[in-house]
Amino acid sequence: MFFTFPFGLLCLTLFVSQCEAKVESNQRDQLKHIFESLENNKHNDHLINSWFPIGIKIMNKIGEMSKKDQDYKRKNKYRFDYNVDKLPFKQDNVCRTKECYEAGLLVQSNLNESVNPCDDFYEFSCGGWIAKHQIPNTSSQFSQFDLVGKTLQKQLKEILESDAEVTDPLPVKAAQVAYKACIDEETIEQQGIEPLTSVLNSLGTGGWPITQQSWDPSQLDMTELFVQVTRRWNIHQLVYVSVQEDRVNSTRNIITIDQGSPILPRSMLIDPDSYPDQIEAYSEWILGTALALSADSNRPDPSTVKIDVHDMIKFEMKFANLTTPSEMRRDHSRLQNLISLAHLTEWTNSAASTERSKINWVALVNGLFNGTGMSIDETEIVNVEEFDYLFRLVRLIEETPPKVIANYVIWHVVQALAYESTNHLRQLTYDFQFVYMGSNVSEPRWQDCVNSVNELLGFAVGFKYVKRHFNDQHKKEVQSLIANMKVVLKSRLSSLSWMDSETRSAALDKLEAMHEFIGYPEWYNNSTYFNEYFTGISVSQDNHLYNVESLLTYKYMKALKTLYEINTRDEWQVNPAEVNAYNDIGANSIIFPAGILQPPFFSLSQPEALNYGSIGIVIGHEIMHGFDDMGRQNDKFGNLVQWWSHQTLQTYKKKAACFVKQYGRFRIPQLDVTLNKPVTANGVRTQGENIADNGGLEMAYLAYKKYVMEKEGKELRLPGVEKYSPEQLFFIGYGSNWCEAVSKESLLSDYLTEDHSVQRLRVIGAVSNSEYFARAFNCKLGSAMNPVDKCSIW
Repeated sequence: MFFTFPFGLLCLTLFVSQCEAKVESNQRDQLKHIFESLENNKHNDHLINSWFPIGIKIMNKIGEMSKKDQDYKRKNKYRFDYNVDKLPFKQDNVCRTKECYEAGLLVQSNLNESVNPCDDFYEFSCGGWIAKHQIPNTSSQFSQFDLVGKTLQKQLKEILESDAEVTDPLPVKAAQVAYKACIDEETIEQQGIEPLTSVLNSLGTGGWPITQQSWDPSQLDMTELFVQVTRRWNIHQLVYVSVQEDRVNSTRNIITIDQGSPILPRSMLIDPDSYPDQIEAYSEWILGTALALSADSNRPDPSTVKIDVHDMIKFEMKFANLTTPSEMRRDHSRLQNLISLAHLTEWTNSAASTERSKINWVALVNGLFNGTGMSIDETEIVNVEEFDYLFRLVRLIEETPPKVIANYVIWHVVQALAYESTNHLRQLTYDFQFVYMGSNVSEPRWQDCVNSVNELLGFAVGFKYVKRHFNDQHKKEVQSLIANMKVVLKSRLSSLSWMDSETRSAALDKLEAMHEFIGYPEWYNNSTYFNEYFTGISVSQDNHLYNVESLLTYKYMKALKTLYEINTRDEWQVNPAEVNAYNDIGANSIIFPAGILQPPFFSLSQPEALNYGSIGIVIGHEIMHGFDDMGRQNDKFGNLVQWWSHQTLQTYKKKAACFVKQYGRFRIPQLDVTLNKPVTANGVRTQGENIADNGGLEMAYLAYKKYVMEKEGKELRLPGVEKYSPEQLFFIGYGSNWCEAVSKESLLSDYLTEDHSVQRLRVIGAVSNSEYFARAFNCKLGSAMNPVDKCSIW
């Protein structure tokens, strides 16, 4: 019988520690009495059925709630409310395992059942979660992904702080050394600003000009400064040179030259009057940092520093105006501009009237490749993604004093490394973050160090993470999910009436050829290859800034060395210890790191309705990126090629425009006061993600129904939320993925910079376009979540 795992034992397992700490004394005594009675009467169905609703109601009082949460519960009667006749123990279609009870409690706690799901599905599926999760003062947002990320952080902390084992590969030991240097706050404070000022003095410019009473402009060799900053820290400043896959032939690589990236969002810099608080905070950040790094013997007058800061920001505004916004970079054929280095030098120099503004591209590229053993001559063909930008940049350099350029380029280095330095410099960063993102309290240093080392030596840290925390059975189950998703999409592509046969055949070929990476790279099982992968890394036990520079240089140089290598489609590109997922359209591959394959996104023991509604939709989302407005430009090999017939392409663009228009009408009222206007989403910039969200939801649902059909019947329901069908749980799982508490500052940043819609719109946008959602929740046509006019491509 079911009661071999009695409910009382389940409650003790899940809640007894919380009860003792957080429930009032009389409630705790009552719970203990219930548990003892249940344990002593395991097989007494009548007694269990009598006690069950009482226990559920008491458990809902467990938890240290904020006043806001208490008010929320009083207002919305946020509780379980079942009578004995509807208990799960009397139903044959309810899952009765410990894991199902846990999942049921989690789902129930996320919901706000006072809201009609047909009116606002985001509030329905996430209202309870948001009420329970306040934004930490160290952050500007807190989401389901952050919740999983915090668990991952703690697991990595344990790995990095543990003693090295004899069998650990050297790269894992190097990661532990790097972490210890980062976490050594005492040594960092004793060293003070000297490691950072030494770095700045090594750039060949005589240091950071803004920190000095006088500075000789003849010290600026602009080409050399660009080389140093890019090569040593992989920083995108005024220009960015890298080795990338050739868009038209993904088996080879090519030197790629692209526009740089401002530090502030482009939108703020081209319209500063709309963001006075952020611009002022940015100015104060630069000023405070410059004064903190000024040596007493050569300290400039603060009024002079303020003038320099003003000039830097004015320059950054002009720089931002030169750059092309992401909305205009979605057509990748526009970014394909091949030219030899010799001709590129001639072309950009034609914009220059002085020697100092000329750029010798052969010298610049060879400076970057110094140490790779490779020499690049003037006949080398490179791809310039923003051709006109380089011409305009030369003109801007020509009209700008050398000191301003040196100050601004070096500021890119300073703002990146200051956070890795003393507590004072870190706090200056957080003072800016308070205005910009809504958080100003520094995270515990260990969290920053875990993130830093995981970013710098991700494959080494991930190796240990996979060994300790990843179940290979997860990989097999996810492979099954992907296979189901592909079968469904194949069927859908085969039946689309608007797609001609030739385009359909190419789309099916692309889907068939789509490669998948799940969990971790296979070479983790090859110790020789693992160690060779990290050949050349160098870490110090007592110099964190050295480690940051050394490992960033290593990663950049490793990428440069691939210039003449032949690309294969079996190379992992992503750190396994990461809570995210990807589509590499240049390789026609999808990637699901081990870090995301865990609850609540995925579990071997929770109903498949939740798995398909959570990780299944993530999988569907990444698959559909191969067919969104940018992914559709690449063929089955990942090559940029026109494989669409003219008529089918025009139909596709019309359908995609529906999403642009629809999401462009969605309101974000929280930002109205900040921007002094009614704010709507950016439907153009977010269209690729919106197409992937909508298509992913559709494919995941159909794949789930296929799974159920093959299992010859419906899935079991969850206890505590058994009134929701498995189909409804699927959509609840999707909504729960995007639960988030967010500050208005962070929301503004996402609105200005993110290619994804804000979390709320990701949910209501996709479900309001889904006939399956409307059917599952019986939403009337014309209701908020079931509008008459819908958008659909796939």
